[in-house]
Amino acid sequence: MGTTTGLILRQRLSEALGGYYSLTADSTSGSSSITDAALANITENDDGIESDWIAVTSGSAAGDIRRLKSSSGYTASSTVLDPNQNFSATVASGNTYELQRHQSGYPGALP
Repeated sequence: MGTTTGLILRQRLSEALGGYYSLTADSTSGSSSITDAALANITENDDGIESDWIAVTSGSAAGDIRRLKSSSGYTASSTVLDPNQNFSATVASGNTYELQRHQSGYPGALP
């Protein structure tokens, strides 16, 4: 299966499960987090985005897929996502990423 086909299948599965967001980082945060004010439209609660996956789709870290930290993975006041493992490179302002929300323990979740 080609890379493009795999990406489309992953997107469609997440959309069908009701948890797909295509977003753009709005500031450069380094390789250990993503900052995006649009996250406030998803939830206003700390850890309101939990057990989710981040797939970076553009920039130097494109192709990286990380799970959010199980606690303190999202800080609502600063709209910052913290993965369980650093990205391979800095996620810069303007880089795109996908947030894929799956119920905890879902066997078909990424990667």
